Amino acid sequence: MLIAVLAILVVCTILFASLTIRITETELRWHFGPCLIRKKVALADIQLAESITIKFIYGWGIHLTLQGWLYNVSGFKAVAIKMKNGKQFVLGTDEPEKLHEAIKNMTRVS
Repeated sequence: MLIAVLAILVVCTILFASLTIRITETELRWHFGPCLIRKKVALADIQLAESITIKFIYGWGIHLTLQGWLYNVSGFKAVAIKMKNGKQFVLGTDEPEKLHEAIKNMTRVS
């Protein structure tokens, strides 16, 4: 039993050790660890992006919050993103202002 628990902890550590966020000419992409868990959205579909501080109770990982899905590995700084279709999500980052500015420059949103 102990070995199984340790194995699960090792796998989770590898999968969620880092969150990488990239902006291409057409997409906002992010993935955890070695790219097994990844998402993307078209920049043209983003309506609003803003730097925020997430609540302590939201914690880390991937889960549903009042502001949509949260993708975070550490800290409480993030960028909340609202899509034109009304969906929302939050990306945790150590540099929320930099990410917000990059999205703003690529999409011309506030």
